[in-house]
Amino acid sequence: MSKTLMARAGQFVWLIEPDKHGFFLFQFGPDGFVGDTWHPNSEEAQAQAAFAMGSIVGPWRPVPNDVSDLQAFGKAQAKNSN
Repeated sequence: MSKTLMARAGQFVWLIEPDKHGFFLFQFGPDGFVGDTWHPNSEEAQAQAAFAMGSIVGPWRPVPNDVSDLQAFGKAQAKNSN
């Protein structure tokens, strides 16, 4: 299975999490969780983030292997981007 990916866009953090049916794209802002969408592949999830935020998204990097709570990680990353 693919790795979970993270990218920043200004004060927002985007995470792409694979599951057995596709990929979830999560968006976190400085105040916490913003939203999510489902995509059939990672490339479409990345394209959605680029559509929403323009050229300021990226680069996409793997989330560290020791992250066990993706929601808490995303919130913390967005909060620390202020």
